[in-house]
Amino acid sequence: MEQEIKRWLASDQDYAAGVALYDQYGSSNVRKRMFASGPSSFNSEKLLQSLQELLPVKAPEPTKPVKIAAPKPQPEAPASNPAHQPHYEELMKQRQSLLDERTLAHARLNMVPEGEKLLQLSLRILELVPQIKKLNYIRKFYLTHGCLPDELFPKSKVDESDKASLIQHRNNLRTKRSRLRKHPETNEQELATIETEIQRLTILITSNDK
Repeated sequence: MEQEIKRWLASDQDYAAGVALYDQYGSSNVRKRMFASGPSSFNSEKLLQSLQELLPVKAPEPTKPVKIAAPKPQPEAPASNPAHQPHYEELMKQRQSLLDERTLAHARLNMVPEGEKLLQLSLRILELVPQIKKLNYIRKFYLTHGCLPDELFPKSKVDESDKASLIQHRNNLRTKRSRLRKHPETNEQELATIETEIQRLTILITSNDK
């Protein structure tokens, strides 16, 4: 049977010869009656399928074991600087606030009539772009290195081994911070930088007490 069906499959697949083969070896009377009704595209396709189903199914060859490569060691996460985290979180709050403001400003562009208000809104959007861009850079740097970039910290000539100098410098920065807070909308970045330095100085002062 197997050789006869294979020869038919390899030939021009004469319909009548195929029906004869299925009549001899097939078991479905329904199909035999259907094939006997004459050739059609459906009957020819079904006849081919039916004869193929009569062939014995070969057992699949055993597959070779696949070698699974050992996972590459993941790079260790950068060690975060605890002193920078509070300031980083504050900066990210500012970033989200600026992003929200920019989204709202863009939405209002089509609602504000042409004139001074539209100009002010457009200028504000332009002001937000570099601020958000810088905060995006800070975010990426912190997530990569675990600390804030050095440029956020003002260079100080204070003798950091002298506790009195540290306290004096911190007091000066606190005074400057109070002055800048009177106009926070125009001094956000400088305020953030000073706040970071105040926190750093506080940690140094505290460590000198130990």
